[in-house]
Amino acid sequence: MISLVVAGAIAAAPSPQGDEMQSLAGPDFTALVQAVEARCPASRLLYVKPAVLLDAEETFHDALSPRRRTNLDRLMKADEDVQRCATRDGASCTATATLGVYRKAGLTREFVTAICRRGGASWG
Repeated sequence: MISLVVAGAIAAAPSPQGDEMQSLAGPDFTALVQAVEARCPASRLLYVKPAVLLDAEETFHDALSPRRRTNLDRLMKADEDVQRCATRDGASCTATATLGVYRKAGLTREFVTAICRRGGASWG
C-alpha cells in the first residue's frame, strides 16, 4: 500500500525542469497517433510532450491561408473544450482540445501531413 502512495507522489511531482508531468489522451489524440503511425511511423508522435504538440499546432495554424486561419480561429473561440482549457494550467488540455477542433474543421488529415513532414525529429 505504501509503495502505491509513493509511486503516485512521484508521478505527480514536478519534473527537474520545473513543469509538472503531463500526458495526452482522448479519442482525438488516439486517432491522430493512429493516423500518423499508419502514414509515417518514424515520427514517433506517441511520445510527444503536450507543449511540443501545442507548438506544432500553432505552427500548423500559422501556415494556413488567412481565410482558413480566420475560420479556424472562429471555431476555436466557439469550442467549449477550448474555452474550458483556457482556465487550466499546462498544455495538455489545450493541445487535446485543439485536435478536436481540427477534427470538426476537417483539418486532421492536413495536420497529419504537417506532422509527417517533421520525419523522425524529436518530440521531446
